[in-house]
Amino acid sequence: MKGYNLHKKRIDLVSGNIIRTIKYPLKPISNSFNLDIIEEKIIHDDLKIRGDVNLNDFLKYSFQNNKIYTLIDFWLDSLRAGVIWQPSKESLINLVEKIYSQKSKAEIIFNNAYSDIKKFFDKEKFIKEIILISEIRVNKNKDAFINTLKKLLKDDFRQEIKENKKIKLIIDEQANYFINKIVDSFFEGNKLKVIGPKAQNEIWKNNFGINKDLLKDEKLNFEYTFFIIPELVDLNQNNIDILIRKRKDFINHKNINIDLKTLF
Repeated sequence: MKGYNLHKKRIDLVSGNIIRTIKYPLKPISNSFNLDIIEEKIIHDDLKIRGDVNLNDFLKYSFQNNKIYTLIDFWLDSLRAGVIWQPSKESLINLVEKIYSQKSKAEIIFNNAYSDIKKFFDKEKFIKEIILISEIRVNKNKDAFINTLKKLLKDDFRQEIKENKKIKLIIDEQANYFINKIVDSFFEGNKLKVIGPKAQNEIWKNNFGINKDLLKDEKLNFEYTFFIIPELVDLNQNNIDILIRKRKDFINHKNINIDLKTLF
């Protein structure tokens, strides 16, 4: 769903028609390579995502009373079934823990971090972008990591100023110094010097008091990124507004601080 949301934002930005680019190898990977099969799968995929939006498809499927089950239908069924989705297993566990125990392991990790972490960084943003992320990827450069950390600062330590139609970010001097301290722990020059989650987690733990080991639970040996919330199940409801409002009311009643968009 995240990938399609990004695609929608691109379409909204250019205010144009939907254009899909399909890539396939010029040289067949094997003797069984068949362009007709690829064409068939592309058409099938497009129908499942967008539905019968053109006249030919509408005549072919609707008049034959053969409804196409699209991505939107799947989303609606997920709402009715009380399903919540998350980008990773770690994010899912964190959300479920917050819903049912009020304090997740990720929150405990943040609360036990060194004081400067809690002083400068927004708790929810830092948990989402640092604690729940397994590692800093090898292809991430130093400037990109600096920009990520700047976005996680509390509003008291960052200010956005508009200059010549561009947004300029002003960072508090102490916060900027601490960000550089974090970055220098992982980078040498513009290159990542600490590779892999295990080595990086040791740096987070020893230098900044962030013990990601608490996230590990051998009993939870799964890679699912969805969970059914029993209180949200309403299989006979067809009104989208009611289904969405039910989720909002559920979270408000729980009185927990989460991004409501993560529930849709």
